[in-house]
Amino acid sequence: MEEILGEKWSREKLRKSLSVLSEPERVVIKLLYKDELTPEQAARKLGVTSFTIRSHKKNALDKLKKEMLEDD
Repeated sequence: MEEILGEKWSREKLRKSLSVLSEPERVVIKLLYKDELTPEQAARKLGVTSFTIRSHKKNALDKLKKEMLEDD
């Protein structure tokens, strides 16, 4: 039971933390982590450079790390 509650809490915390991201950052995180695309594949899908994807990813992960650490 604790594992289920812990997992639910973690998902809720992540969902809340995702709200600090810009729309492009959220899209990139979804493509890279949920859809499991490479940065190059995500770039082609969005019609941007892989540098842009990597930049959005870095910014998003920095924001998520900060947000999740602040909640502790």
